[in-house]
Amino acid sequence: MINNNGTISKYYWSQSEGPPVILNYAETATPSFSDPNVSNDTLLKFSLSVKDSKNVSGNIDDINIFVKPKISSDSNVISSTPTAIIKPMSILIEKIQTGKSQSLIITVKDSKTYQPIEGVFLSGNLNVEFFSGITDSNGEFVKVIPQELLQSASTLEVAVTATADGYKTNKVNTTFVLSTTSTSSVTNCDNIDDKETKDMTSKVAKDVQKQLSKQGINIPLPFCQRDQ
Repeated sequence: MINNNGTISKYYWSQSEGPPVILNYAETATPSFSDPNVSNDTLLKFSLSVKDSKNVSGNIDDINIFVKPKISSDSNVISSTPTAIIKPMSILIEKIQTGKSQSLIITVKDSKTYQPIEGVFLSGNLNVEFFSGITDSNGEFVKVIPQELLQSASTLEVAVTATADGYKTNKVNTTFVLSTTSTSSVTNCDNIDDKETKDMTSKVAKDVQKQLSKQGINIPLPFCQRDQ
């Protein structure tokens, strides 16, 4: 140890532990060094010895310094993978009748651009019967209604789920009134004596049938039609 008979004239710093560093101003009271690159908290240990004005040497102390990993400027930038944009789509279900056959046309379009979406996977039920399919270039899929359903049910419960890459899954439910495809029976009007009444009855029957036909319904009506 240094006694009080002299003043410190020289400092001697040396590293005793940790990754080696270059000490600047190692013979002063305030040396410096550049932090080494470390991957975790790392201990650097330094020893100090001094010499006084009377040329007496002594060890003063050991100094422990903990170095933390460097944070690069890039680490301050928050990077993330861009979130995929999920677009909405709409589903339209229509029932058509061609002769004795009745079908559903399911059309899928982009809800914002109204453009048809090709390749949409559809799955669902007609009452309790499962079906599936894929939309064509027009965004359409045609499902023929089975004859057994037409013959056994008066209504058709339709549930459809549509899935496609880049689009939010959509589900719709709707109900249709089923009609038979048998030919309408015609009652002879011979029992109606008044010609004007016959004509009016026939006209009303035809008008009603026409309106129902536009809705895909073909039901024999209890109207008398005039023989031609």
